[in-house]
Amino acid sequence: MITLRRLRALADPLAHKAGAARVKDKKPSGLLLIEAGGLGDVLLLACVIDAFRPLAQDRLTPSHSGDAELNVNPSSKQISRAGPGETIRLLLRRESAKTAFAMPPGIQVEIVDFYRLMKDWRYRFATLAQVRAWNVRSVVSLDWRRHPWMDDALLMAAAHGADFSAAFEPKPWPKFGDKLQRNAKRLSKLVAAPRPASMIERWLHLAQALTGQPPETPRLKLHDSHLSIPAEPLARPTILFSPFASSRDRQPLPDFWGVLAREFSDFDLKLLAGPGDVERNPDFKELANRLGVIERPFQALLPLFKAARLVIATDSATMHLASLTGVPTLSLSAAAYVGEVLPHALAFAPANLRVMVSDMPCQGCIGDCQLPFQGERYECVARLDVQDAIRQAREMLGLP
Repeated sequence: MITLRRLRALADPLAHKAGAARVKDKKPSGLLLIEAGGLGDVLLLACVIDAFRPLAQDRLTPSHSGDAELNVNPSSKQISRAGPGETIRLLLRRESAKTAFAMPPGIQVEIVDFYRLMKDWRYRFATLAQVRAWNVRSVVSLDWRRHPWMDDALLMAAAHGADFSAAFEPKPWPKFGDKLQRNAKRLSKLVAAPRPASMIERWLHLAQALTGQPPETPRLKLHDSHLSIPAEPLARPTILFSPFASSRDRQPLPDFWGVLAREFSDFDLKLLAGPGDVERNPDFKELANRLGVIERPFQALLPLFKAARLVIATDSATMHLASLTGVPTLSLSAAAYVGEVLPHALAFAPANLRVMVSDMPCQGCIGDCQLPFQGERYECVARLDVQDAIRQAREMLGLP
């Protein structure tokens, strides 16, 4: 019996050949970066993606200091000089397209539906053929953990005709380890991921390993082109609550937000929500009705953030966007992601961002929680102290 995995293994190389046939005899050109993270990851990447621009500009000799390297073609150790105006593409998954607007100028965003890539054979073949037909000169995956049949498959399609291809050494994954290692052997260069390190620190390490240039340590913020917009006119000083996260286990209960609302009743309070957030969280309906809900696309929130006095938010894409806009932002964060995302390293943390997180012996579990949930919440989220949140919010507002 032929399994789905076996069918992919047979069909993917045919897609590579179909794409190559479209660009026969054409010289490879351009840089492709692949990032399979979520909405918040894309916002943070937008702040540091310029560290990879030299890959599309200069003659580069990748550093070999301690990095594992597997070369199919030894001549690919040196990256050829890029042509003038070489295209830089960033490939994202469909779910992350909503925050792709944050990319700085000069980044061409491409979107792939990862679900269809796994389930729809025609879509998979057409997508892999198209990625190969981009005929890029260099391709780099920005992810440490990759799925061999999703983002790694896209990497393999681009690497099929590229002069240079690179990625992190794949994160150990027993289920897919053999396939990931076979894929890795087809790349020009592998870079060992620093451990421990946050996502941003890994990106900066990868950029330096590939360009040979120490990247500037950025103070995280959106590109100036996104910050030059005028603030939205507001009738009264406003505090914005953003209580929703990608999953309920990361959200403080409505009572937590109710206490905050009573404490700051002298301000105009508004609740930020994405499509369907209130419906998926019926326990928040009373609070939503009392404060009023603002539901907008992410980019349309920027003028509002520039006018607000404070944003109090769960660890979410909305929180990241607020902090990168410059508005004082208090993040109510799960300890599960300490070390991976928040708190940011002091070297590049936005000065306007404060992170509240419970001190837990199990912090950094990346969501693999071994403790009993407290009302559908992680234990570390349930332990967040609303009085501490009030104290920090008052300090950020300049109140006694």
